[in-house]
Amino acid sequence: MLPVGFGIFAIIRFFGVLAGLAELAPLQIGQDPLNIGLINRTIDAALRGHPYAKAPVDIACWDLLGKATGQPLYALLGGAAQGDVVLFRAISQNAPDLMARKIEGHAAEGYTKFQLKVGGAADEDIDRIHATRAVLRKIDLLVADATTGWTGHQAVRVVGAISNLDVYVEQPCLTYEECASIRRRTVGSVRQNRNSIVRVSRVVAHGDIGTGG
Repeated sequence: MLPVGFGIFAIIRFFGVLAGLAELAPLQIGQDPLNIGLINRTIDAALRGHPYAKAPVDIACWDLLGKATGQPLYALLGGAAQGDVVLFRAISQNAPDLMARKIEGHAAEGYTKFQLKVGGAADEDIDRIHATRAVLRKIDLLVADATTGWTGHQAVRVVGAISNLDVYVEQPCLTYEECASIRRRTVGSVRQNRNSIVRVSRVVAHGDIGTGG
């Protein structure tokens, strides 16, 4: 008898994941959960896009494969590349002083990389970024993640107002074209992530914007 595999997902996608799993779960009955390639082909054929809904199935299968073979996940995925992994600490959107205090507390725990959740009102986000960067050391990394929450003119305002700070801005706008435009029109560091609407062929061809994890 196989052990149980566990899958996880971001709580922000709760209802979307439940709806997706309601469609995908019945298709897994009778399937070999250790044949992860077939599992993924099955769910991709049944549901186009929506990777956040498919991820718990994929994660659970990998968890199950590791337990069934007695191997850690990193070994199944190709082996360890380094002894330690430096993690980002996400800082939820709040008042600037509260976010700064949270960063100070996590820095005291040993964190050196921080992902600041912004994407609200431009003036408030400018204050958030300035307040949090001020409590960090020069060697600490700060990423202001707007999660596509700004319009083009808001993004230009924010990036311009923090251009003197050592901070990356992630996913300022919804589309790839908007994000690339912000990068061309400002001097700040703008990078892309998974949520923006991106035409991959254009990214490869032009190479004009960075990508994040």
